Amino acid sequence: MSRLPEADVSKTPELAESFRRIEETRGFVSNVLRSLAHAPEALRLFSALGQYGRYGNALNDRERELAILITGRGIAYARAHHQPLGLQAGLSQAQLDAIEAGRVPEGLSAAETALSRYAFAYTAMRGVDDALFAELTRHYSPRQIVDLGMLCGYYMGLGANIIALKIEPEGPEMVAFGAEHHRKTHGTGKR
Repeated sequence: MSRLPEADVSKTPELAESFRRIEETRGFVSNVLRSLAHAPEALRLFSALGQYGRYGNALNDRERELAILITGRGIAYARAHHQPLGLQAGLSQAQLDAIEAGRVPEGLSAAETALSRYAFAYTAMRGVDDALFAELTRHYSPRQIVDLGMLCGYYMGLGANIIALKIEPEGPEMVAFGAEHHRKTHGTGKR
């Protein structure tokens, strides 16, 4: 699973409660969230931010998956979990391949193109130029821009843990289960 041993859920009531909440929203506790279980309070707070980013922010599913896929590009774990969700949200395989290659995909709306360009700039940690930010504000509200930044920031932290702890993705059956749970529980295309 990872460089760390699995935490014993039965010994920490707070951890058991965190796992219950995670299962409720995500369908299961992923390997990456299990890897954080040695710090139950950190897991509770971090998973709450992830829950907000995935299910409570002001972006729609397609916009969220664009941001997540751009942030997680190059990380096998992110690719395994979020490419199926990207396809489910209406992105094409060619668009997913472009993201993985570090390019803004063709065929996006003007808003999605601005969002994608912003996510690439944001995750590069070199700043966002004024022209790009102005373009983003033509399409998104201040709340959506903050939500986009929080979503990218969450997945940057998650990605760093995946790499440092060498966390392996779940098998295809569990990834498919998670995608189906997401579709049934959270739908697609919602704002």
